[in-house]
Amino acid sequence: IFDTREDKEIGCWELIVVTYDEPGLFMNIAGVLAINNINILSADLNVFKNNIVVDVLRVSNPPDPLFAKEFWDKVAHDLGQVMSGRLSLDYRLSLKKQKSSYLSGPKVQDQKPEVTIDNNSSDFYTVTEVIANDRVGLLYDIGATLLNLRLNIVFAKIATHKDQVADIFYVLNAQSEKIWDPDQEQEIRMALLSRLFCP
Repeated sequence: IFDTREDKEIGCWELIVVTYDEPGLFMNIAGVLAINNINILSADLNVFKNNIVVDVLRVSNPPDPLFAKEFWDKVAHDLGQVMSGRLSLDYRLSLKKQKSSYLSGPKVQDQKPEVTIDNNSSDFYTVTEVIANDRVGLLYDIGATLLNLRLNIVFAKIATHKDQVADIFYVLNAQSEKIWDPDQEQEIRMALLSRLFCP
């Protein structure tokens, strides 16, 4: 299920994705939105025990409100193309990043990226918090890094305020356990920081 509705009161759109979970799903959703010039303002990501994913994202408005349906149909089509291996997000996002760097105006004050890994806040999951400046493909890069480390995102809270993000991911390792190994925690932290500093 891919459904959208306009929230005129808040001035954004709500995007609902219901599907079976698979590795990289969140990363791919974030990447498809990025290549279509849609910013994720906030999101609630949930994976249930029956392996069903329910993602509710609040996102920026389509470029042309008169053709909103056609635009969201294209986004849904692009997501299907990505999930079937017919569209490369790495390639498309690299083009967008190049274009963005040419057109970028004065930058906001830099937020030095921060990554915190916490095993005490949740009884069942390792909580990974990322604070950084927003940019094209940021959530895709975070999702790709977690996927490469074979971490499963079970729940997440995404929040973007002006040009900065504060994202919290509840993750498990490949054995569906919390990450207790200090060396693995350090590897996760450094891998994320490396991706955040060098997109």
